[in-house]
Amino acid sequence: MTNFLPFQSPALLLTPAGEVKPLGIRVRGLSVTGTLIAVAGQKCVFSMFRPPNGIKGGAALAAARVFAQHGSPFRQTGVLICRQEDRFGVWWWDRGWCEQALKAGGISNAATFLPEPFFKQTGPGPRVMRSGEGFEAQVWDKDFLLAHQWTRAVPSDDDWADFLRLADHERTDRPTLSASPYIAASPYMGTIVSSPNPEALGRLAAAVLVGLILATTAFFLGEALRLNFDARRLEAKIAALKPSNAARGNDLKSQAIALDQLRRELERPDALLALQAAQTIIKPFGYRLSQFAVNQDTVSFELPREASAGVDLLVDEFEASPYFSKVEPVIDRTRDKLILTMSIAASPSLGAAKVADKLAPLG
Repeated sequence: MTNFLPFQSPALLLTPAGEVKPLGIRVRGLSVTGTLIAVAGQKCVFSMFRPPNGIKGGAALAAARVFAQHGSPFRQTGVLICRQEDRFGVWWWDRGWCEQALKAGGISNAATFLPEPFFKQTGPGPRVMRSGEGFEAQVWDKDFLLAHQWTRAVPSDDDWADFLRLADHERTDRPTLSASPYIAASPYMGTIVSSPNPEALGRLAAAVLVGLILATTAFFLGEALRLNFDARRLEAKIAALKPSNAARGNDLKSQAIALDQLRRELERPDALLALQAAQTIIKPFGYRLSQFAVNQDTVSFELPREASAGVDLLVDEFEASPYFSKVEPVIDRTRDKLILTMSIAASPSLGAAKVADKLAPLG
């Protein structure tokens, strides 16, 4: 799926020495908060993660999040998750060190951090290149990083063989040193599935928590009142449909019409169940939805703008569900929100079983 985001952001490099230098590029297709900072590869740690067999979709992403939260070697950590099919790449960096370096350089802590490889051309396979005060060994496959290791010296033949073995890659001779230029739109950027700015997302969540609780409470209260009213109204209709024995033979046509109207009303989309279905899909991503609305056969809701970083995966998850289709993501820049609108394919409703229960007394 093509990334629809039109954003362009100038990027700075945070060197291993803690200096901030311009990269000379404007990164496309990424919505960021504050200054966009490329953290030198030397200061980052990478690990591949493959979920257990049988774990797919949102459950696989949830497992990757648990791995990312507990696998960092840093006390105050930054973290980023990327994904291609059933394989995940997890990046960590020392967020405390990064923020101190920016503060010393006179830059606000309102910054979005990404590891340096996201700003460079991807490789065709195994490669070794100069990086900071040493060298980076990498293994790429289909524009996705499978292994990354920084060393102060060029890897020896034995070290290279060990690196490939840990990367589960066939053994090859160590390649000659290669160059990897900075580019404005690396395909590796499109594999990001977690917020590139978890620090800002945490602040946002704290700021709107009370509002979300109040809004959600009001929504469920309104839905409960509506459902109670609907139930009473439908019961009245069902009672009116029960004919006397004397009139049963004369009212078959009018009963059929009324029963058809009742069935359509019972099977119309139910906002409460549609909300529950959407929340089940959103939950593994760690976002909170708001402004949920159902209009006939469509549903729409808002997510924090940070969710746009993994919008392609979000769309795939909703379209893979049995409830939703034709998902359309739109950025509302004035309100700083990601809005998702979609059709209800197999609508969450009161269901056929409850329809049968209501109609049984009429038989």
